[in-house]
Amino acid sequence: EGPVAVLKGGYNSYRAGVMARMVAIPHDLPLIVLRGSTGAGKTRALAALEEALPGSTLDLEGLAQHRSSILGDIGMSPVSQPAFESALAARLEEMEEPPWFIEGESRKVGDSQIPSPLFEAMGKGAQVQLDAPLEWRAATLGREYLSFPQARGEMAERLPFLEARMGREWNGRLTRWLSDGKWREVAETLLEHYYDPLYSRHDAGRLLTETLRSDHPGLVESLISLREQGAAIAPTV
Repeated sequence: EGPVAVLKGGYNSYRAGVMARMVAIPHDLPLIVLRGSTGAGKTRALAALEEALPGSTLDLEGLAQHRSSILGDIGMSPVSQPAFESALAARLEEMEEPPWFIEGESRKVGDSQIPSPLFEAMGKGAQVQLDAPLEWRAATLGREYLSFPQARGEMAERLPFLEARMGREWNGRLTRWLSDGKWREVAETLLEHYYDPLYSRHDAGRLLTETLRSDHPGLVESLISLREQGAAIAPTV
């Protein structure tokens, strides 16, 4: 076993340090914010960017263990607010110089709330829209959700809520399709009739720096090129 360190002041001292780190995040931290509707490949893009440029990405959904949607915790283990803040503080220590890539989120990722300074910086950052055809996005959802053994059962429990939100004519339809193995029909319907309208309302009027196709092979190179223009797309710290 390795050496054990004892923190003076114990857990309370540790939490105070984490909270101080959250408050110290610059409100004008240069960020490249990846936006786009569900299934547009934002998480995949972050993973590819991190592989190409280690220390350049903040994956808030990974830290929170939640995809920030009604189905967002399927196959994941959402963490508490203190655990999210601790993971974020640790990740900040691993980061290289900004601009950093981050996925556009609402104020909360699951039950984890993004620190106010970081959320403000996300609103000020360069907003990059990722687009892809419906079929491509549906396939992305299938890879993200159906790779977990318990996914279908957990999804079947949530679908009635989504069906109710979409309208009476959908009651039971998605649940039956899922039971019949028609995952693609479920995914495409959720995108067209629930997630896409929700995203359109949420991001209406947002000023975009760039729009890119996430199903094109040059996506990562295009995003890295934007980052290299850092001074032109976002304020300096």
